[in-house]
Amino acid sequence: MTCTNLVVSQASVADLWDLETIGIRDPAEAKTKEENDREAKENFLQTITRNEDGRYVVSLPWLGSEQDIPNNKTTAEKRLVNATNKLSESNFTLYDGIMSDWMREGFIEEVSDADKKNLCYYLPHRPVFKPDSLTTPVRPVFDASCKTGRAPSLNESLEKGPNLMELIPSILLRFREKKIGAISDIRKALQMIEVKEEDRDFLRFLWWEDATQEKLKEFRHKRVVFGVNCSPFILAAVLEKHLKSVNEELQPVARKLLWSLYVDNCVTSLDTFKESCGAQSLSPSNPREMFFGRLPPLVTTNYGIYNIFDTGTLNLGLGTHNDK
Repeated sequence: MTCTNLVVSQASVADLWDLETIGIRDPAEAKTKEENDREAKENFLQTITRNEDGRYVVSLPWLGSEQDIPNNKTTAEKRLVNATNKLSESNFTLYDGIMSDWMREGFIEEVSDADKKNLCYYLPHRPVFKPDSLTTPVRPVFDASCKTGRAPSLNESLEKGPNLMELIPSILLRFREKKIGAISDIRKALQMIEVKEEDRDFLRFLWWEDATQEKLKEFRHKRVVFGVNCSPFILAAVLEKHLKSVNEELQPVARKLLWSLYVDNCVTSLDTFKESCGAQSLSPSNPREMFFGRLPPLVTTNYGIYNIFDTGTLNLGLGTHNDK
């Protein structure tokens, strides 16, 4: 007889079976938790500003003092060397291209010599490849839970924030409510939100100067980072603030989108094609009214709309015209 012992960490099990995600809560704890969540949300909303271009700017929600976070540069460097040693030449070029694109788009910046003495934290990272993806064949994954000894990681030093996302069952039910199911997402949603300069040194990372991999350069994120535990809360809070501040004529569409968003995905249903056009009106060219960049066309379940909208967004090997 063969026995297999499966050991799963307690934290992983808790995350996997978090009933709050699907709307099940302990009534005895609900009131106190809701009060704390409301206070955390209100305090954070008061810190959100907009820069001269109209872009939303946020601070990281610290639990206490960031002084407790140690410099983990040595650990980050070792992990970078290990990750890049495993890359083929073509994959290194692809990953390096992502860093160059981010630099060009203003998502990251090089750390100046004057700033290198600042208190800081380095985010180890590695590439995740998705060859079948039409938009992101490679994606950097950052680890904000990296620890040095018993000192806290960045994630342990930040307030995760309340869950502001719509509950999954509610979204799925509304998706089935009307005649036409529709989905879309916000392009690079997290990277549309700027982080205040005083917090950027805790979002540093290392990358190579060139393909020889002989010299390292230091960069830091200027935008919210996927992998930091408070990022989903920040995104949801900024989206809610934005959608509640649109012009009066757009408020009905904004309310519908607010009810239909899960992270950066919009899942909704419509009675007519005209309704889908209304969602596009929330992303005009004026930066102060922009919805973090234009919403991609909605992919729908209605055959008559397939010729208008790009079904490639589904990223599935399905014959959608025949899959009725």
